[in-house]
Amino acid sequence: MTGIRKEFQTYPVRELLGIATVSSDIEASIRRETELAGMRAVLKHEASRAETEEQSRKIRDVSERDVGYDVESFDRLIEVKSFKIKELVINLSDKLLHGRKQQFKVKPYILSVFDEAQEFIPDLSSSRGIDNECGRTVETLLRQGRKYGLGGCIATQRIAYLNTNALQQLHTYFVGTLPRPYDRNLVSNTFTIDQGILEKTLEFAPGEWLLSSYIATGIENVPIFIRADNAEKEIELSLSKVHD
Repeated sequence: MTGIRKEFQTYPVRELLGIATVSSDIEASIRRETELAGMRAVLKHEASRAETEEQSRKIRDVSERDVGYDVESFDRLIEVKSFKIKELVINLSDKLLHGRKQQFKVKPYILSVFDEAQEFIPDLSSSRGIDNECGRTVETLLRQGRKYGLGGCIATQRIAYLNTNALQQLHTYFVGTLPRPYDRNLVSNTFTIDQGILEKTLEFAPGEWLLSSYIATGIENVPIFIRADNAEKEIELSLSKVHD
């Protein structure tokens, strides 16, 4: 990554987000508590960055100044944001699918990627309220979207907490190391992969995956072991060739 930063003069930027799953008619006291929780998280994070007492003393809440920023740190100003991210997922998924159905279109192709998927497609038996609604909406998108050019990709390290009905809508799977027996059993039952094969994931080195697909590999539902190239090294190699 050193070569990449030097070539493009890039610098890592981290923005702290308070994520709230709240409805429009939520009580003002609860909404305020959500905002304060985000504020406390930012203040705590900035305090952990401070290396001297002088830096620590400069960290303060400036939200009442009404200048667009909420926290003044020793080297930057921070706006603490609160996103209704699950409501966004519900509305966007509904509009995408409904719009394609009305227009009878499949292009342009759109891929919806859900990282930390357990937050958006939770096990329906244990979810309530907006969590349940979000899970059902994404499941519908995964089930019906492919007919209208809407693909879905999910990533998670907590597969035991996911809606298995949604998992079954996927046609290609990349399986990494599965140290928990429960996870291996769930993957085996959901994706029809032999337990003995899944136990070999315990021996995986970084970059090694178990790939299974109904279509993409040309070998229907037959798992194969693959090694993925280190993407950062490949980018650096390409950049060095361009530079030369």
